[in-house]
Amino acid sequence: MPQSKAILLFSKAPQINRTNRDEPYAALPWEDLDSLFTAMLGDVIENACHLDNVDIILYRDSMAQSDDFLSRFHDRVDFRNAFDGSFSEQVQQSVDAAFAHGYNQIVIILDNHPLLTSEIMSSVFQQLGYEDDCIVYGPTIEGKPYLLGLKSNYSNIFSVNGGNPTINPQLMM
Repeated sequence: MPQSKAILLFSKAPQINRTNRDEPYAALPWEDLDSLFTAMLGDVIENACHLDNVDIILYRDSMAQSDDFLSRFHDRVDFRNAFDGSFSEQVQQSVDAAFAHGYNQIVIILDNHPLLTSEIMSSVFQQLGYEDDCIVYGPTIEGKPYLLGLKSNYSNIFSVNGGNPTINPQLMM
C-alpha cells in the first residue's frame, strides 16, 4: 500500500544552447555537464529521502542515464521509465498515475534545483495540508516553476493544447 504522499522527480538531460556563450553551462564539456546534473539529481533525491512517510518516484529514460550513480537509492526510490511524448505530457501522465494509485498529496519536482532541501519539500507538504483544493507553486528566477505541490488532480495544467506550460508557465495560471 503506498503512502498518501509522493514526490515525483523527473530526470532529464540538460538542454544547453552551445551557440550562445552567455547561456549557463555553455562552456562546460558534455561529460562535466552530465556529472553536474547527475550530482544535482542525487542531491534532490538525497534530500527527499530524509522525509518520512513519502514515496519517491523517479521518472527517467533508463537508456540515457546510467544506474551506477543512482544505485544507492534503489531501496528508497521507485524507478520508472518516462512516458512517451513531450515533457509536459510526461508530467501530466505521471500526475494522473499518482492520483490513480491513491496518493492525495504530491510534490512534483520539475527541475533538479540545487538548493531544494528536505525542509522546503516538507513545507510544501505542510501547505498542502491546510486546504482541500490546493496548488503550491515554486518559481525560479527565470519564471519557470521548479516544483509544484498538488492535493487534487490538476494534471490538466500540463496540457499542451494551448502551448507548453513547462516552458511558458503563465499557461499554468
